[in-house]
Amino acid sequence: MGYTQVEVAKHLGLRSTSIISRWEKGDTYPNCVNLLKLSLLYKTLVNDFYRELSKDLAKELFPKE
Repeated sequence: MGYTQVEVAKHLGLRSTSIISRWEKGDTYPNCVNLLKLSLLYKTLVNDFYRELSKDLAKELFPKE
């Protein structure tokens, strides 16, 4: 499932690949619709895209005392 940015943009109905590049760099995150589309395209769970972010947020919300 090694899609190019051009292929992903086409599947998601995006006009350019610049947003995909920004997602890959972590500059921004996909909106919920694009996230669901990515999940379907890559046949994975939405959570898999945010595994590290989820861990970091959990540490913020529930710091060990």
